[in-house]
Amino acid sequence: MSQEIGVIQVSDEVIRSIVHICSQEVPGVASVSEESLINGAFKMLRSTDFPKGIRITNGPDDQHKKVDVSIRVEFGVAIPAIATELQLKVKSQVERITGIIVDEVNVHVDGVHASAETPSGPRVMSLPPVSGAVQESQVQDMGTVEEETGEQSR
Repeated sequence: MSQEIGVIQVSDEVIRSIVHICSQEVPGVASVSEESLINGAFKMLRSTDFPKGIRITNGPDDQHKKVDVSIRVEFGVAIPAIATELQLKVKSQVERITGIIVDEVNVHVDGVHASAETPSGPRVMSLPPVSGAVQESQVQDMGTVEEETGEQSR
């Protein structure tokens, strides 16, 4: 015979913070967007220290949630791989930590961040060169370009 001794409620702010931490742990995610179209209208309805690119909505009951997260990715990473990794991480961590079922994790990529550092996530494979295109090895000091014929441009 089990007796209930009270109610456990987990606020959306707790879920939002878990999502934010998960996004920081996925290589290739540059940041959570500060604001996006999906939740711009909700900007004045909540006041948090977390980026505005995370929205939590209720599912069929209070034990089911839907997560929308808007991110910027590092230049050069494979967006589908990064987004999938973030979806899986958010779903598993929110469910493990809170006991709440996550029905959906929607990832919205709002931008690309270019930095001087090499991205650390899954990389997009280079395509073979197109005939007449400048080869990567032909670019020297971002100013001198050799054409495919081997002549140096002036």
